[in-house]
Amino acid sequence: ICLKAQSVTSAIGAKQKIDFLEALLFQGFKILIPNQVLLELQGLSKSNLEAVLALKILSRKHFEELELKGKKTDTAIITYAKANPEVYIATPGC
Repeated sequence: ICLKAQSVTSAIGAKQKIDFLEALLFQGFKILIPNQVLLELQGLSKSNLEAVLALKILSRKHFEELELKGKKTDTAIITYAKANPEVYIATPGC
């Protein structure tokens, strides 16, 4: 499962009290976090508490950093998923 920044921060928000990363790992999914997503979360963490919490949670979980090429994160994730049909993309509201 390839996670986007919004899927990480929205699941950590005050309305959702579940540890969705733990649930995905328990079900046998391998979690991929694109390098662009980590950079985006680091930038957001300067003014966004949810991004700070997301980075803390990600630092304790087992995930694989995915090196994607391209400047536009969404386009890079879609390109990767098309080339790897076994990959699911996690976005808010999916």
